[in-house]
Amino acid sequence: MSYFKSFLSVITILALPTGMWAQFGPPMGGAMGGGNSAVLGRITGSLVDSLTGKPVEFATVSLELSEFDKIVNGTTTNDLGKFEFDKIAKGNYRLTLGFLGYNDKRIDDIKISTTITEISLGKILLTPISQVLDKVEIVGQKALIENKVDKIVYNADQDITSKGGQASDILKKVPMVTVDQDGNVQLRGSSNIQVLINGKPSQMMATSVADALRMIPADQIKTIEVITNPSAKYDAEGASGIINIITKKKNIDGINGTVGLSAGTRLNNGNASLNIKKGDLAILTSLGGNYFHPQKGLFENKRTSYYQNDTSILNQSGENTSRRIGFVGSFGLDYDINSHHNISSTIKGNRLRQGGEGVANVFLDNPGVLSDLNYQRKSENFPIFGGFDWTTDYKRTFSNPSQEFSAALQWNQGLNQNDFVIDQDGIFPLHEKSYNTGKNNEFTAQADYVQPFKDGTSLEFGGKSIWRRLTSDIEYTSLDSTTNSYIRDPLRSNIFKYNQDMYAAYSSYSFMVLKKINIKAGLRYERTAISSPDLENFDNHYDNLFPSLTISRTFKNYSTLKFGYNRRLQRPSQYYLNPFRNESDPLNITFGNPSLLPELTDNLEISYSGFYGGNFLNLSTFYRYSQDIIESFYTQVSSNLGETSFRNIGKNRSVGLSAFGSYQITNNWVLRGGGNVFTYDISTDIENISTTTYVMFNANIMTTLTLKNNWNIEGFGFFNAPRRTVQGKNPTFSYYEVGVKKEFWNKKASVKFGCTQPFTEYRRFITNLKGTNFEQYSEFKLPFRSFNLAFNYSFGKAIKPNKAKKINNDDLKQGDNNGGF
Repeated sequence: MSYFKSFLSVITILALPTGMWAQFGPPMGGAMGGGNSAVLGRITGSLVDSLTGKPVEFATVSLELSEFDKIVNGTTTNDLGKFEFDKIAKGNYRLTLGFLGYNDKRIDDIKISTTITEISLGKILLTPISQVLDKVEIVGQKALIENKVDKIVYNADQDITSKGGQASDILKKVPMVTVDQDGNVQLRGSSNIQVLINGKPSQMMATSVADALRMIPADQIKTIEVITNPSAKYDAEGASGIINIITKKKNIDGINGTVGLSAGTRLNNGNASLNIKKGDLAILTSLGGNYFHPQKGLFENKRTSYYQNDTSILNQSGENTSRRIGFVGSFGLDYDINSHHNISSTIKGNRLRQGGEGVANVFLDNPGVLSDLNYQRKSENFPIFGGFDWTTDYKRTFSNPSQEFSAALQWNQGLNQNDFVIDQDGIFPLHEKSYNTGKNNEFTAQADYVQPFKDGTSLEFGGKSIWRRLTSDIEYTSLDSTTNSYIRDPLRSNIFKYNQDMYAAYSSYSFMVLKKINIKAGLRYERTAISSPDLENFDNHYDNLFPSLTISRTFKNYSTLKFGYNRRLQRPSQYYLNPFRNESDPLNITFGNPSLLPELTDNLEISYSGFYGGNFLNLSTFYRYSQDIIESFYTQVSSNLGETSFRNIGKNRSVGLSAFGSYQITNNWVLRGGGNVFTYDISTDIENISTTTYVMFNANIMTTLTLKNNWNIEGFGFFNAPRRTVQGKNPTFSYYEVGVKKEFWNKKASVKFGCTQPFTEYRRFITNLKGTNFEQYSEFKLPFRSFNLAFNYSFGKAIKPNKAKKINNDDLKQGDNNGGF
């Protein structure tokens, strides 16, 4: 009955906009059908360099309503310097055009009326900031980093050093984002984030974000969006913000695609895409894979434990051999029913197999029990992750491009298999095999509507429901020496089921004060219901309200001052909840905690960004207050045995500063860099935990040199200071890389050579932990030096579209799942 009521609530939300239109008629004179009498205008033009006469590619063009000083649309020029705005409502407009290295240009008094619907501005001249070119060829290139009103955008397709890599290689360079040596992602020092793919959650991220990012080829990523102050429309999930990965797609008539191959000393990648569009129907496909060469890593662990007056010293050292192979693919259909109705459906699948073998030499000194105990343990662990995402979207647009209704249904299924084998001889013989199959089924229904008004204000509302079903099937077997066969252990084998449902509704209102200050206020309500038939008295329901507020002011030189506040939530995923006990190391056991509470975080932010000639600067300061922080926690349960799980450790108050910018050294040489400084200030009720305020930081620097004849050189360096936890600190992480790229065949093909840490074969990572009854030192040595060669080719030719229908799918909001990787 509860499912039926939830389904009815979703249907009611989906029907709300339809009821409004039926009662009041289409807002602002919009017609329901494809043909209508409303005024729909078109503005075209092209940008050229005033000195060379060459087209200016990738320049930013903004369309503003003169009456309200409000930007209503924006685009960039194509490779011929041309731009176009279609389906423009009647009104008075102005255009603002700009690009790095040029003076901005503004064109006023552009009027769309009943009698004037087609405006061609012809060639528009942009003047270089420096009139002295010193015989340097100016090459148009889209900005690598863009600062938009509600997000920071990293244009990954302009990053040459990441060609042939994986998604985590690109994320390391994104402002405010850090990635450690294990692939774990943080935003402004917090790992409590939500990672989306094309604006949608993916089952790949539910089990492990680090593993999921290894499966996405860098060549298939177009942009990465960082949203630190999400509006009420976004799920409250992700306490510190949202990272949205936008994959490449081409939505132009014709047949086109891409092929990418890379070979290296550590990682090999291959990917391809094929897009077919004719008239109203588009077919979008892609396939990618990667293979990680077997790599040997060295480790050394020392743990001193003090348990019931006994002192035990455990030393383990040895080597692990790791390998990885993964595949991703997608197939999508996109259909324009008419000029105002669009429906699309995409299915994406993935599979990743990783792990390896390990040999550990164990020395245990415990005078109270045993003395000088030596033995060797061999282990094998090959986890497999896979699943699919199936999304169907419907979108309804109107004569006013800002008015929009959308609905979506999504089915995500994730499957992970974690098996291990242990063979241990000596005084403690142990021969075990363990099998853990985990499944995550997730169903989502969502609807959103945006209603603009004539005074420039805008109302947005919608609803969403998510039904999650998690299952973990655990089986342990031990070798029976008498029969030489493995026998199931019923005491440790079990099936764990966990249900989590979420129902949400939101509304936000945007308006302008004094024609200069933009304000967007919103409120989101979410109800979470958790249950498990396998745990006694485990039934948890909670309701939350999530307010959000953004106040921004844009000045004439395009500098922006912004204040933001939001409340966010971080629910523990399957990775944290799964109670499966990983006993591949019988003296160090790890498992999840199904009783974890969600984290609740309040965020405050003040940011400033501005352009100074061809240079850019962004500064922001933030305060973050989090409750029920989730961290990994180690407990000494006996003189020799330690267990690691997750727990809610307390509250954290963090203050931080972020900065990044770019400096145009010459017309073809750009320097970019940034960093984050923030505090870690935990208050906890856990006994024998000393708390103090720690300061952590990270920084990166990048430089790009564009040469003649389509040559590019790029370098990147990164440093991450030790990261604190309630029990100690994790290792420092730093690296650098250099890449050289040559484009040819009219920029349709490119070859890139890259290297990472060319003079250092191994990197050492040291972790120190300290808590009740124990001290632990861990050191890992991992191979890090790598060289790779990548080839990319784009093919196909666009077909001139049928102008009679005037269908332009560029009005689809970026991030909608109309194409996959």
